[in-house]
Amino acid sequence: MIEMVLVDDYSSLKQMKRDLLKQEIFKLFVSQCKNIKKLDWDNTQPLSLFSGASTCFSSLRDLYVDVDFVKSDALYGMAQICKGIEKLTLHNCIQDVPGLVILIDVQRNLKSLSIHYEEFKGIDKELSKAMRKKAKTITELYLSPVNCVSPLILTSFIKLEKGLFYNYSNNEYDKEIEEFQRYLKILEFPDLQYLEIEHLSCFKELSLLIEKSKGNILEINIYTKNENAENAGLLIKTISRKCPKIEKLTTHLDLVGLKYLKELLINCNYLEYLRLDCLHPKAEKMGDEILDIIIKYSPFTLKEIHLSETWMFSVGGFERFFDSWKGRDPVDFEIIYNDYNNYSYITANHKNIIRKYVNEKVINFSNCF
Repeated sequence: MIEMVLVDDYSSLKQMKRDLLKQEIFKLFVSQCKNIKKLDWDNTQPLSLFSGASTCFSSLRDLYVDVDFVKSDALYGMAQICKGIEKLTLHNCIQDVPGLVILIDVQRNLKSLSIHYEEFKGIDKELSKAMRKKAKTITELYLSPVNCVSPLILTSFIKLEKGLFYNYSNNEYDKEIEEFQRYLKILEFPDLQYLEIEHLSCFKELSLLIEKSKGNILEINIYTKNENAENAGLLIKTISRKCPKIEKLTTHLDLVGLKYLKELLINCNYLEYLRLDCLHPKAEKMGDEILDIIIKYSPFTLKEIHLSETWMFSVGGFERFFDSWKGRDPVDFEIIYNDYNNYSYITANHKNIIRKYVNEKVINFSNCF
């Protein structure tokens, strides 16, 4: 709206008018709105210092802050108003920001904390201390990248139910990442229900973490591009024995893991979604065996299946699988195409079989066409 009013004029005088107009509009919102529950704060406006801010933001529960823009005094002002924030998302908090530390420190019931960085530099010590003080109430933690905080801090999050730990794909072998992976061995999240890991090839450590949970995990999502990653099969074995309530699973399958796929499907009776990626670009002829195990042992709750094309399914294997699925609820079936080459192991004959069973409503959806 502002750009339309002051279109095509970027002189210093017009820029000053533009900034003043922006501020007046923000002031208008703050003065007229009451009991705001959610705020995305990604501009330089000192919203907490405007007239009416206490009425506007006193009931705030969900706050996103881009620390590149919001100044410390404005965050301090928000800390005087808001003490009931339950979900806090921080973007680019790389510098020392005393107001942010105080904002976290005064919260009475902080349940969810997310920290994002465009470039890794690590948070300062005071912010780390504030995080640790609130760890006992936090049930959701999102770190991107994982090494933005000291892994030692993670030992304080004893009530964690949801953990999302992301890494940049180009620094999987950094010393700090390796330190984080080592700490996974000693971490204990007994109440864990949701776990997502990206670009960390630490299947053994994750197995140990899951071993120490109380068996209430509902969803696990693991992604890595490390072709040399080991113990993917160990993770499947652990999930099959420690996650009886799991509903959604995304992980990688190797030859060792194939031995435990049957056990996984038999023990996990609530499984609805299954995605199995291949670690290696080299094709392996295990596709038909995977399909046979799924059709024989999968629970009737299973409604969505994603499988890597790299396992070289035969056309006959596809037909047997879909024909055996008749009589069950239609399945969402998707092939995961690899990024390593331009060649596809899914041929026109495969696609014809899939099209046939789509028409017969055995399959709801497929990306193979």
